[in-house]
Amino acid sequence: MVNIKSQIKAFRYLVFSFFMFSCLFNARAEDNNANFKILILDSEGESYPTNNAVIRAFKSEMLRMDNHIEFLDENLNTHILAESREEYYSSLAKSLKIKYKQHHPSLILALEFSAIKFLENYGDSIFKGTPVLTVIKSGTYDAATTRTWFHLVWSIDFKLMFGIIENLQPKTKKIYAIIGNAPFEKHVKESCELQLKDYHGKADIVIPTDISYNEVLNIAKNAEDNSVIFYFHFFTGNAGDIHIPVNVLTEIDKVAKVPVYTNMRHFIFGNVLGGYVANMDTLGIKVARKCIEILNNRETPINKTEKIALGEYVFNWRALRKYQIDTEILPTESKVMFQKYTIWQLHWPYILIGLFLIFLQTNFIILLLQNRKKRRLVEMQLEEVNRNLEQTVDIQVAEIRMQNKKLSETNEQIVSLQKFKEEMTSAIVHDLKAPLYGIINPSIQLSPENKLEEVKHAALKLLNMVLNILDVYKYESTAMVLDKEACHLADIANTAIEYVKHFSERKNINVENNIGFGTGVFADKEILIRVFVNLLSNAIKFTPNNGNIAISDEEVAPHGFVRIKVVDNGIGIPIDKRQAVFDKFQQVGPASRGSGHSSGLGLTFCRMAVEAHGGAIWIDEQTETGTTVWFTISGFSVADETPDKISLKETKIVLTYDEKASLKDVIPLLEKYDVSEITSLRRILRKIENERRGNENWLKALKNAVDYCNEELYRELINRAKEV
Repeated sequence: MVNIKSQIKAFRYLVFSFFMFSCLFNARAEDNNANFKILILDSEGESYPTNNAVIRAFKSEMLRMDNHIEFLDENLNTHILAESREEYYSSLAKSLKIKYKQHHPSLILALEFSAIKFLENYGDSIFKGTPVLTVIKSGTYDAATTRTWFHLVWSIDFKLMFGIIENLQPKTKKIYAIIGNAPFEKHVKESCELQLKDYHGKADIVIPTDISYNEVLNIAKNAEDNSVIFYFHFFTGNAGDIHIPVNVLTEIDKVAKVPVYTNMRHFIFGNVLGGYVANMDTLGIKVARKCIEILNNRETPINKTEKIALGEYVFNWRALRKYQIDTEILPTESKVMFQKYTIWQLHWPYILIGLFLIFLQTNFIILLLQNRKKRRLVEMQLEEVNRNLEQTVDIQVAEIRMQNKKLSETNEQIVSLQKFKEEMTSAIVHDLKAPLYGIINPSIQLSPENKLEEVKHAALKLLNMVLNILDVYKYESTAMVLDKEACHLADIANTAIEYVKHFSERKNINVENNIGFGTGVFADKEILIRVFVNLLSNAIKFTPNNGNIAISDEEVAPHGFVRIKVVDNGIGIPIDKRQAVFDKFQQVGPASRGSGHSSGLGLTFCRMAVEAHGGAIWIDEQTETGTTVWFTISGFSVADETPDKISLKETKIVLTYDEKASLKDVIPLLEKYDVSEITSLRRILRKIENERRGNENWLKALKNAVDYCNEELYRELINRAKEV
């Protein structure tokens, strides 16, 4: 029991000792890491990049060296004070005194002329005893030196600034130095003139005094050739007007036609060339190091005034290109801003390493390929024996398979040809049977004259079928030869309607010709008549009794084609067969759909004939009832006919006296036969053609009259041959 109590007591003592040690350690740590407060007193404010660059670099360096820094920023904004500056400073001093009464800063950083002047007048009443570090350009102000004041005075060599101009542009004759009229700017002018007193350059340096903002822009606009502009600083004009220096330089850069140099690195933008410039980032770093030195050595005397020489060669790559200045003539230590580097310049070490690795990899791959090639060669030698052994068997198997394939294909062709032969024979027999019945056994109810008419029309129908069959097979292998002429489309349609009149009357079908007489076509008249005859025959076949068929045309299109349609109100054609009906031996359906069988060659001939004329034929797919067949053919409007076009009137066939004399013995033979006696007449026609009697036009017209059983034309041609 005693041991337990003693152990608890010892544990409590240990915990208490650890707590006291922790408190002591934390107190020491807080004492060692006490924060520094640095008040940055800026003359101009955020609109002035010179001080901003110094402050930015200063803060970054301070935080890098010591993380326990607190920054307090105060801007005097002297650029907005045209009048009542002292009254403003007095009011500002009272405000700052109240603001920092309880927590004085550890150090005050005063930037440039106005901030230093303010602290000289009001600093002791506000920040008594607080160390002050001033940062100012050499020659602009001589600040007082007290025990708590320290100074960083920076400068830049004017001779180097102007000397680089003549090195880069030796033809320069005049340099315009732009400096404002503020008190500190007047100090800069004096310092510049003093340093350049012994300058022996070839160019004249002009430093205008008491100039206005507009005069500065006029100098930039009107600067003569072989001159340059050197921009220092322009804060105040000759009338006391206040300007932001970087904005003034921006306007100068816009209007200047000659190179513009400057003395500040942060002034390099647009087409400002640069030169020997002061780097405010470098100044900010040196200010930070001076502040740390002052804060860490409060009791130890240090150098009150430290002078810093700032200057480096910095150039604008865009301006160098604009004014054709070669980078090779720049000083060795020069820096080039905004330069566009090539991929090689940016990454040449990586490119070299990559190329070396590719070289090693390529060699390695080559070695692997060589080894693979050797191994493959051995494998090929081993496989060669197997291939030689298998080759004979493969060849024999292939030959057997080829023979079997040929036998199978031959057998399929034989079966297909036999089937095709049977179908074609059946179709042709059915096609020819009906008209043959009409010829052999005309209706007994008809009178002799009507019987003759019945036989005649059956023969014409049979002739049309035979011609379709012959022409389809003929023109599948050879092009259809056309004898085109200009003719009335309405006359052609009337001839075709007359041809099928007998068949339409038997079913009491009305056939209308709505084609305007003003429509003309360039076509083979006889071929086109057959196209109409085939289309009308099909329409009559599939139109019920008492139906209607109409032929009509549309206006001649701009490209010279006329569209013709044949419409019936018959049973129609199934949608899936409306294009197939133009192929050989295609029918719209079983015999029950129409009045009989058909070989399917009539529409095939129509397609061949229309396409030979350069047109097209199709069945309207939008028609729900009946059938509408369209086709196109080269046409023209008779009303628009010009003297250069072919006349629509048929050329009159004229026989000479000698031609009539040569036909004298055959005319009686022709008169003996009727036009329907085709076989006898064709024998006579062949004799006339072989003996070259008459003339070609007369003979051709006579053949057409016989082919289409045109009795009227046949008799007219015979009478013309008999005329004296």
